[in-house]
Amino acid sequence: MTRLDKLKLITKWGWVGISVWVFVFLYAAWPVEKYFVLKSVKVSNTYVSLVNADARVLFVEREIRRPFLGTYRVEERRKDGEGWTTVGACTSEGKIPYRVDAELPKPYVTAAYWKWGDCGAIFTFPAVEGSTLKLCTIHYVYPFQMMPWIFKPNKEVCSNEYTGRIIVQSNNPATNQL
Repeated sequence: MTRLDKLKLITKWGWVGISVWVFVFLYAAWPVEKYFVLKSVKVSNTYVSLVNADARVLFVEREIRRPFLGTYRVEERRKDGEGWTTVGACTSEGKIPYRVDAELPKPYVTAAYWKWGDCGAIFTFPAVEGSTLKLCTIHYVYPFQMMPWIFKPNKEVCSNEYTGRIIVQSNNPATNQL
């Protein structure tokens, strides 16, 4: 039996199965860091204007290494003894085209910019005045634009600890007084 005869023994569905396994292996091996790296998010005690949740200044270090479609989720977590409880969350509204030449707003990023999106998806739980909080962000990369159901999560990055809520129930800045 020649080599060609052996290859003919594999049916068309066999080749489909092999192709799927090769694709899954390549997908698993391809690191998200080839597209995007969120290095740090630091929540400051500085406000741009009024002392409200949306005007809080954040210092963000990120690097977009190649264009991609992506989404994100930002969670605010409250320290509860030894663990952390999510007390509010915002998600992006659809897939966002990330570009290598895209820059964050200068000279700083506000909380309103960073958490832009649907903040009503998860009910905002109250946090006791003076609670210790942190802001955690995770990005999801859609590496194959032709296959929008396939995505990979990036490493979650959490901010420093702070007090004073950022994600509050109302999206009206006038009612977001801290």
